[in-house]
Amino acid sequence: MVHDSILPADLTARIPQEIFDHIIVAAPSKPTLESFSLVCNSWASTSRTRLFETVKLSKKFIHRMDEDAGASRHILPCVRNAHIFRMHASERPGSERCRDRLRILSKMTGLRAMTLKECSASFVRLLGESLERGNNSDTISTLVLEGTVDFPSFTEFQETIAMFSGLRHLSLWTVDPGVAPADKHVGPTTSSVSPTIPVPPKLRSVTFMFSNSLHQMISWFFGPTKFLEIPLLDLAEIGVLAQTKHTRIERLSLGLFCDPPPRSLEKLLSGWDCLNTIDPGPIYLSSPLGTHCSYNDLSGDQSLPVTPWYSQMLSSITSCLSRLNFKLVGTEEPDGGVHRMDWATLDSLLDTSPFYRNLEVLQIGIVDFPITLADVERSVRPRLPGLRSSTRLEVVWISGEYVISD
Repeated sequence: MVHDSILPADLTARIPQEIFDHIIVAAPSKPTLESFSLVCNSWASTSRTRLFETVKLSKKFIHRMDEDAGASRHILPCVRNAHIFRMHASERPGSERCRDRLRILSKMTGLRAMTLKECSASFVRLLGESLERGNNSDTISTLVLEGTVDFPSFTEFQETIAMFSGLRHLSLWTVDPGVAPADKHVGPTTSSVSPTIPVPPKLRSVTFMFSNSLHQMISWFFGPTKFLEIPLLDLAEIGVLAQTKHTRIERLSLGLFCDPPPRSLEKLLSGWDCLNTIDPGPIYLSSPLGTHCSYNDLSGDQSLPVTPWYSQMLSSITSCLSRLNFKLVGTEEPDGGVHRMDWATLDSLLDTSPFYRNLEVLQIGIVDFPITLADVERSVRPRLPGLRSSTRLEVVWISGEYVISD
């Protein structure tokens, strides 16, 4: 029988701090981290990097940092991701709220990511200008603009994003770049894109969600971007992607909110020559076409194609894939709705298409399934006899991000 005992102090002093750091980083909860931070100074330092890795710049947080110089000195350098909420256009650049947030941000020497939710375009620009003045514009590698961010012109949108010169990952959720009405038509046009404004040179991935003027944005980001993510593509944006050949994008993550028009996806990805990884989803197995909002359910229109949107998209591929990652949202049926998936089209592509011949990984990511991973795999394998022995099948639980609940 093993008996627990306290290690002698001279022995614990010889244990490298790196071992303690690994233990602290693996802490499962905030209360555990808070307990670790009380052990000693060295444990407190490592614990703080986890406890305050992400903070919300609320009035309460700013007041605490102003009142306690010690806390400010120890906590602010630990922040890696700052969230700012509701800085509206009515907030003047010189207002107390603006000054407070910019002042606190300047003390976050380790800041690498920012999420601006329901903030005005003028505040985003003010933030970019502040970073430029402090020679810190290259420190922010991840920027998320969420909520209705209305830029007065596309040029100002370009100028603002360009201020974040170290940007690698950009997410735009419900962002309006201020394109003139004449440029809002569906189809390739770059009339509102200024070619003289450079894209952040390190930018590698862009996520769009319910953002206007998709084509203008992609046209500007086209050069350096390798990963394009559009979790919920709307009907108007389908034409934009279908008519534009993004030959440098290597990975595409794409989901549809509503059923697409008949045959609208047949040539969607033809000409995307560098594409090697596709992430279709979320795919709602409760819907015949795999979308959250089905026209069949709403209007009874039987003229829509019977082929699900993801099968149409996969059939349009004309580049050699190395990885295919599905994101399936299950049902309450005994098999989670696995039988509803269009496995026949996928199996045919795996068996006969030259673009799937070198597929290395087929990942089935599942959300809200009532059965185990092993059960899903046992259900999927017999449905894919065309799966080559060189292709690894993975079944994994994944995050429900971007999944819309009923």
